[in-house]
Amino acid sequence: MSSILDATTSTDADYAMRNWQGAETGRIVIGSDAHMRLFCRMLLDTHNPYKPAIMVWPKLAPDALQRITSLPIWDIAVQTEGRAMLRARAYADTVRDPLLHEALSLDAGEEARHKVVLSHLVQSYGIPLEPEPEYEMPEDPEWDWLVTGYSE
Repeated sequence: MSSILDATTSTDADYAMRNWQGAETGRIVIGSDAHMRLFCRMLLDTHNPYKPAIMVWPKLAPDALQRITSLPIWDIAVQTEGRAMLRARAYADTVRDPLLHEALSLDAGEEARHKVVLSHLVQSYGIPLEPEPEYEMPEDPEWDWLVTGYSE
């Protein structure tokens, strides 16, 4: 029963993401309150609530499994999402506007979910990871959040 509900929810979220239009009309000035509302509403309205724990990773042919497991990226990928989550959460914690705070908190949760997806992938395919380092709080949360997308 829950898998049907999850599929429906995911389908609805996919439709919302692909067909989203903001409520603001006319020319939107970058940096304006209308621009911020559009940014926030887009993040909140198009969020897909998929659950990494129920994702089924396909069985791979031996040659495909070898190609995937031999990539030297998995530690970096998981750690990048760990840092992204911390950066998004740290910045969200500095924001007082309720709508922007909600959108940024959702973004932090999304980064955490990416890390969970990658963690399940490496576990499913038997990819060993080094122990994760201590993630340090950013000194400039806003700047670190702004540049996070470039490092992912």
